[in-house]
Amino acid sequence: MMAPTLSARVPGTLVAKFSVALLLGALAVGHPAAADQTPTACGPHTDVIKALGNKFHETQSATALTSAGTLLEVLTANDGATWTIIVSRPDGLSCVVAAGQNWQDKANQASATSIAF
Repeated sequence: MMAPTLSARVPGTLVAKFSVALLLGALAVGHPAAADQTPTACGPHTDVIKALGNKFHETQSATALTSAGTLLEVLTANDGATWTIIVSRPDGLSCVVAAGQNWQDKANQASATSIAF
């Protein structure tokens, strides 16, 4: 008997959010140029969450369990000004894998303005 797929267990918008966050995290970790330019910031999970909250007013907005058994978290400021993606190991070590500005939550973006390239 096959287990239900992730899309059958989780609503579509959540799957899309987690997929995007996971892809961004994988790109940030796997891209050699990114690894050469920026040192990875790691520390105990509670310290990393506290620091991001204090410095950028970010709180957790999405989470996902990766196939590697790590926890991927997206933290965003309420106004979307900043965002951070962290990956946490089961032993509690958390590392920032990507960060940026102008986070847009597509699920709640009926009246928001899109970023043009």
